[in-house]
Amino acid sequence: MNIGRRLQAQQRESGIPVLPEADAMVVAVQPLLGLAMIILSVVTVDPLGWSGRGLFGSCLLIANGALTLTRTLPDTLIGPRLRWAIALVWSVPAGLLFAFDPGSFAVSFAFMLAIHAGIRFPPVPAVVIGSIAGITAMTSMAIDGDTYWWIGVFVIVSVALGMLRRNRMQTLQAAHELVEQTRRTAASEAKAQALAERARIARDIHDVLAHSLSGVNMQLSMADALFEAGRDEQGRDAVRRAQHMVVEGLGEARRAVQALREDVVDAVPAIRSMLSADHEQLVVSGEPGQLDVTRSQTLLRTAQEALTNARRHAPGAPVLVTLRFAADQVRLEVTNGGVDAPPTSHGSGMGLIGMRERAALIGATVTAGPVTDGEFAGGWRVQLAMPVGVDISGSDEEK
Repeated sequence: MNIGRRLQAQQRESGIPVLPEADAMVVAVQPLLGLAMIILSVVTVDPLGWSGRGLFGSCLLIANGALTLTRTLPDTLIGPRLRWAIALVWSVPAGLLFAFDPGSFAVSFAFMLAIHAGIRFPPVPAVVIGSIAGITAMTSMAIDGDTYWWIGVFVIVSVALGMLRRNRMQTLQAAHELVEQTRRTAASEAKAQALAERARIARDIHDVLAHSLSGVNMQLSMADALFEAGRDEQGRDAVRRAQHMVVEGLGEARRAVQALREDVVDAVPAIRSMLSADHEQLVVSGEPGQLDVTRSQTLLRTAQEALTNARRHAPGAPVLVTLRFAADQVRLEVTNGGVDAPPTSHGSGMGLIGMRERAALIGATVTAGPVTDGEFAGGWRVQLAMPVGVDISGSDEEK
């Protein structure tokens, strides 16, 4: 398959006009053009015969005709090196036929070869083929005493016409490859965005539903054990706590869905609405600024996760949520006091992992650890340090 046919196929694949209509037509009728050139040469070349000078002309014409038809053979049959060798051999009879009868249509073989070489081969091999054909034509014409021997120079010059067409086709080929590369890049980015969105939804599901469901399951299991032990009143209290957790979980799910739908969330009122008892307090310092969607979601999810963990592991203990707004940073601290009783359940650790993953996407950091001194000694503290005023448009969350 030659370059023209290959570009035609790529035109259909990429949907862009790679091969001009005129070039496509030439490629389609190329075998017919070669056959027509052979017929016109047979009619116009003189002398032709089977002896003397006529035999020499017939041999040249047969050689040029056979070599001309090799241009139409597919690349699967003729490799690049063999095709170049054929063109190199063709340059000699093409130049000789040019001088044999310069007034006939046979001179077109040399020009066809030169243009074909410029299209088919790199510049240096193409110039070599065209030069051999042109020099052969000029030398043989000069030996015959033809004063117009210099016309053979135009054979060499015609190689440039083929080079121009080759350069144009290579440019269009590069444009086609650019379109395909752009499509592949877009598909890769879309896949990355889909994976990032799946990860974000997974974190939201964990933040909103996992804690509520695990708490409900724990309370119902406790109620079942209490009923079996005959402690009916305490069992009913456990069922009521489970019902209360279901209501809270539904509320958190609605807030999460609403937050996902909104472009911008006011962080302070949203965090204040998460506090559910008098022992949970919010302290705000600095001037609250407008946060973008990604930062506000990170702030809210971290606060929600930390509050849920505090209620699970230290039920009834005091909780202090501190928000500090600065020009270049927002800091969130959720600190809970310790309890004498052991925690009612043990977490999977996925909550803290999710918080850190979410924070890392925007260049923020999350730290968590026990409180060793002060009013909340024996408790736990979660801290989020989130930069503001930094472009995060390239992050997965913003894409």
